[in-house]
Amino acid sequence: MNLLIRTILLSLCLSLSSIIWAQAGDDLKAIKYSITPSMENIKLAQPFRITFKPNQNSHSKNIKIDTKEENTEPFEITSIKETENKKFEFNIIPFDIGIATFPALSWSFQNEEGEILKLKSPSIVINVLPYIEKADKDVRDIHPPFKFFSLLKTIIIFLIIAAIIAAIIYLVKKKSAPLIQKIKGKKDKTPYQKAMENIRLLKASGLWEEGKQKKFYIRLSDILRIYIMDEFSITAPLMTTNTLLKHLKTENKDIELLIKVKELLQFSDLVKFAKLKPSDEERDKGIASSQEIIKRFHFYRQEKAMEPDKK
Repeated sequence: MNLLIRTILLSLCLSLSSIIWAQAGDDLKAIKYSITPSMENIKLAQPFRITFKPNQNSHSKNIKIDTKEENTEPFEITSIKETENKKFEFNIIPFDIGIATFPALSWSFQNEEGEILKLKSPSIVINVLPYIEKADKDVRDIHPPFKFFSLLKTIIIFLIIAAIIAAIIYLVKKKSAPLIQKIKGKKDKTPYQKAMENIRLLKASGLWEEGKQKKFYIRLSDILRIYIMDEFSITAPLMTTNTLLKHLKTENKDIELLIKVKELLQFSDLVKFAKLKPSDEERDKGIASSQEIIKRFHFYRQEKAMEPDKK
């Protein structure tokens, strides 16, 4: 008799549990979302917002979102805000052009019965457009059809242009010859020396004091990228931050150093493209970080150059 009662109670518990999870599953079928601005207007380094709205009947409290489980690159989540109407606003900045997927994120919450339930938001395919400045709004007339010159006129014009170019080249070579000799007589600076000198000149340029923070960070980023190009023969100035880091990983396994490179370049991108206004403290931190990165790369190259001698 006791065995029968226990069997019935166990069956009731399992049925109740199935009902609860089935209900949760129905409630969680769709975490609705909206994107601002519209999907067609998302551009490189321009902030946009994804608003997620979990089903009102499915959650009660202690809502948690795991953004570390999935790789969110090439998107940078700058903030997550819960609004009064139980919506969650993700402020995001894209750093790669083309089609990319914002991943499905893991969510968890505690329902009214105190149980912890889990769900996933849908993955979102986004086409990131290039950042283009606004074009001139003035309407311009269409040029008339091009009229071809006669062959004789074409030859005469070509000869005149060639003569002018030849005269300019001759004058430039004549005037620059002493300077070229002077430069050749000096010992070429190493990439490390040139980078450190450029940072010193940037600090003394007065750009920051004139309120030109964007131009300051453009030069700071360029100094680091040009140093990497000269030191490792990588076309760093033409690469996105993520692509550059992938190339650097093959040259250097110092993860801490690569993280510093990523943080400095991404912060510079935010100043350049997202109109971030850095403080004096952040400027000093950026200069110190760039100097440390260049020094550590320089020491790494020196140690690598000495490896054959050790053998």
